[in-house]
Amino acid sequence: MVTIVLLALMIGGGAIGYFFRERKKLITGAGRFITYVVYVLLLVMGLSVGINDELFRDLPRVGLQSLVITIFALAGSIFFAWLFGKFLVRPVPKVKDVPDAENPIASETNNSSSALWKVLESLSFFGIFLVGVLLGQFIPSLKELLLKYGFIDQVIVAILFVLMLCVGLSIGGNDETFKALRGMGIKTLLLPLFTVVGTAIGVLFALPFFDDLLLKDVQVVGAGYAYYSLSSVIIKAEYSETIAAIAIVSNIIRELSTIMLAPLYVRLGGAYAPICCAGATSGDTVLPFILKATSPQYAVVSVYHGLVLTFFVPFAVPLALLL
Repeated sequence: MVTIVLLALMIGGGAIGYFFRERKKLITGAGRFITYVVYVLLLVMGLSVGINDELFRDLPRVGLQSLVITIFALAGSIFFAWLFGKFLVRPVPKVKDVPDAENPIASETNNSSSALWKVLESLSFFGIFLVGVLLGQFIPSLKELLLKYGFIDQVIVAILFVLMLCVGLSIGGNDETFKALRGMGIKTLLLPLFTVVGTAIGVLFALPFFDDLLLKDVQVVGAGYAYYSLSSVIIKAEYSETIAAIAIVSNIIRELSTIMLAPLYVRLGGAYAPICCAGATSGDTVLPFILKATSPQYAVVSVYHGLVLTFFVPFAVPLALLL
């Protein structure tokens, strides 16, 4: 239900942005506001992780296993994204050059073009998430409050609503985005399948590194596709708390790495690579960074990709548990 609301907000925001496309200050402001919304979202996500004591009991081992599994899941996703862009679909036509005021996403990208700025920006995203983790773990009063009332998930959803509305405004305000989307072929609908296969094959390469992990373990972790909240709940209830903890960390790393390294993934695997790497989050939290690393005309396929994988996670995790 939440995913449907998020999609509706983006479409509604796009319609509003298109209607007010002549009001450049509004569209540009929405594009800039996205960054601040994401900062708040990452802080709250950090708090959500910090108040979970299970992640800190065996943190060194859990963290290492999560990192290795995620690296191979991303590698598989990038490779299959490259195959998808190379052999299955024609390149998406680029949006023609327009003034920055008319293209808020391009404007924000151009302003952060230097390598130093990109590094600092990436570090700031990770830093704000880390601050949230530390606050949630080491401030007892805050931790007790969040655990007592359990409203943090609702806060995350509310922030996502605001984020998607801003993204819709930014996209809808750029006329050339919709013109470019008409050139996309129907084969683009197969992109989620390439993410699923790429992830499943990629995580297999993590098995030789750990004697205590089974085929089922790595596959069920990969089957979260960055949807860490839902997948970890299923894993914890049906299988193992330890693997659930690994799944939480792994899928958070997958999401955060795409936020921070989307331009690098584009260089490695083409424009579809950050979409595949983002998994289920390509349609919400990571969407602004995918668009900044690629271009606005990838918005529709990115949202579609995230929507499909979001609905697929409740089926993918139980299927992986059958291995």
